[in-house]
Amino acid sequence: MKFLVLSLLVLPLLTVAEPIPIKVVVVSMFEYGEVTGDRPGEFQFWVERLPMEKRLPFPAGEFDLRLSEHGVLGICTGGGIANATASVMALGLDD
Repeated sequence: MKFLVLSLLVLPLLTVAEPIPIKVVVVSMFEYGEVTGDRPGEFQFWVERLPMEKRLPFPAGEFDLRLSEHGVLGICTGGGIANATASVMALGLDD
């Protein structure tokens, strides 16, 4: 019984992903369409030119987060104070 309780407490800790070391966060306000391959907005220039090739799901935001291999994280908050506030707060509260 003790082994079962101990395994239920320890096993979830083993599956936790390692934190991603972030050096810089680039915050942009708008994007016209897709993040790559169409008419560039503010965010697309960062994503394509840096580049930020890795996509990280971000359900609280308008767009997925983007990450470069050098630890630069990109977020596009979307237009408006409410979108920017909610997106940046969600990013700050994320583990």
